[in-house]
Amino acid sequence: MEGNPRLFNASLIRRERWCDLLHLQVLLPAEIGDVEAGQFAMIETKAPEATLLRPFSIFEARGKFLGFLMQVRGKG
Repeated sequence: MEGNPRLFNASLIRRERWCDLLHLQVLLPAEIGDVEAGQFAMIETKAPEATLLRPFSIFEARGKFLGFLMQVRGKG
């Protein structure tokens, strides 16, 4: 698993501020100081403590969300 452990301390992040996308959650850059502007952080939430997998772009985040909506609506 790639990722920079200094991006955030998982225990300091409040889960209610996240958006749950099929066991992955996205976190706005403002929520974690070291992520570059325009990026989100992908979080794996099945683990006992959230783990940063890798940063990804807002376009990738939007694609994941749209894919999730398509699955929910039965079109995916």
